[in-house]
Amino acid sequence: MRFDFPDFIFSSLISLALLASPAIANAATASSDLSESSAVTAIEKVAVFPILFKGERGQRVDETTAKALDDTWWQVRDELTQTGRFVVASRTFLQKADAFQPRGSLSIGDAVILGRYVEADALLTITLENRSLTIEVYSAADGAPAWRQSVDLHPSVLIREQVARVSRALVREFIASFPYQAITLQDRLAKQAIFSEGGKRFVRIRIANAKVEIGDPVEWLQIDRSNLDPLFQGGLRSRVVGEGVVHEVQDEKAVVQLGRVPEVGQIRSGTVVNLPKEKSRLLLLAKPKDSATSSAVVSLLASGATGASIEPEAMQVERKNDESGPMATTLSILGSLAVILLLAF
Repeated sequence: MRFDFPDFIFSSLISLALLASPAIANAATASSDLSESSAVTAIEKVAVFPILFKGERGQRVDETTAKALDDTWWQVRDELTQTGRFVVASRTFLQKADAFQPRGSLSIGDAVILGRYVEADALLTITLENRSLTIEVYSAADGAPAWRQSVDLHPSVLIREQVARVSRALVREFIASFPYQAITLQDRLAKQAIFSEGGKRFVRIRIANAKVEIGDPVEWLQIDRSNLDPLFQGGLRSRVVGEGVVHEVQDEKAVVQLGRVPEVGQIRSGTVVNLPKEKSRLLLLAKPKDSATSSAVVSLLASGATGASIEPEAMQVERKNDESGPMATTLSILGSLAVILLLAF
């Protein structure tokens, strides 16, 4: 049996958990006072929650719009999954955890507890208030905001006809805001990140679906949270601890030959990596020409100029299964009628 807890009950449970767990309480308290910088680790696991709809008092969502809002969850998840960089929690996993519920802005305590509960590094919430769409991302490590963007949907287009496309566009902006695009791996034989071959030093990195070519520059970064601003919107400072060039590309991995390395000890498994050329590509993908602002992106999407919504593979499977049954039955009946007519004449 599945129970959906109201927000006030969930918040009460959060408070009790914070009181019962000093470690979590300390993490939440520390993140509320960031006078000192704190190291930031890579985001690899993400949980996306359904859209929280806030209409005018008494306003209800019609069935078609409700379906569009549900489709938006799939679209957002698909946009993140396509990068190959994130493990995104499935609907089934969140439902079994009783966590698949619409959520808006989260407090630090809520984000810390919820992140641990759904085993995620980042939590992504979507809020639709009248025609204003907001996506917020929280770091589960300290509960602090990582990214936030809000846009007004196009006034001349129905919400259901643009909400999914605009949400995908905002997620592309979120992905492009990352200061890193790859993660350092440990070499199996050397048992550390850096290994030697022929008198040269190399490092393997996980590039996922990034567009990387031999000879591309690479930078290893040390990232620290520096203030209370959203992490990827002015809340961090980074420094380069190593440089190199791509020596070899192997599917979702690349071997990088080390060049200038001012801080060798900082290059280890899990160290984040900046790929300047991939960063530029993602920024262009998030903000095409003639769309310098999010509002301009909304206008382009509404006019059908770019960013068409692509049906996620998981939804394609469900739809094809639903459609193949009736279609197969119809074809079978028509085939039988044809055979009967041929035999009759």
